[in-house]
Amino acid sequence: MFEISSHSLSYAVDTPEGVAIKLPVAGLWSRSAAWMIDLLIRAGVYIFLAIVLSITGLFGQGILLIVIFTLEWFYPVFYEVLNKGKTPGKKIIGIKVVNTNGSHLDWGTSMTRNIIRFIDMLPLVYGVGFISVLLSKYCQRIGDIVAGTIVIYDEQGNTASVDHPSFSGLKDSSSHKAFITSLSLNERQAFIAFAERFDSLSNPRKQELISIIDPVLKKYDISNDSNTIKELSEAVINSK
Repeated sequence: MFEISSHSLSYAVDTPEGVAIKLPVAGLWSRSAAWMIDLLIRAGVYIFLAIVLSITGLFGQGILLIVIFTLEWFYPVFYEVLNKGKTPGKKIIGIKVVNTNGSHLDWGTSMTRNIIRFIDMLPLVYGVGFISVLLSKYCQRIGDIVAGTIVIYDEQGNTASVDHPSFSGLKDSSSHKAFITSLSLNERQAFIAFAERFDSLSNPRKQELISIIDPVLKKYDISNDSNTIKELSEAVINSK
């Protein structure tokens, strides 16, 4: 995975517990690189189909036009919804699209975001979108502003190669930081909710929150007992 830029800009999302979680915003060059990769992928598909369908004459040309239309408009929608905001290009660069509350996109939001591309593409090669990303506070094109989305760095993906120490190893600052940054937004919110309302949570609610963070606990070989999770949750809050 490539990383085009340092995370100099962040977008704050307030959790129900009143804690702000910072999402690192992807800039123009990261977004442009991802867009170029996706463009090359689609172009490769078009060239391959054009060669294969050339033997079928006008019928093949019609099929090719349908494929081009479908991919140009639904390629990003498919990946943004079913692959957690990451087209192949975005995955390679290490960025993804999320709602401004940090949640994953649904079909309606992604469709809105991508239909508005016809404005961003004006007058040629995303001229309006280019200017919008440069001028907007959080590097959003018009489609992002209308749909309420933002492109951020995929921190969980960027930390996938970090060694996973046991809980006792998280006492040193570097391992502790690696653990915190490996958490997804939903996992951080679950940790925060656990710490903020530990004494008032019912046992079923505690188990519900534990089920959200259980994958990261297993990844770091951490016990899923309530006291350990409460200690980790407080560490997540204190890292903000």
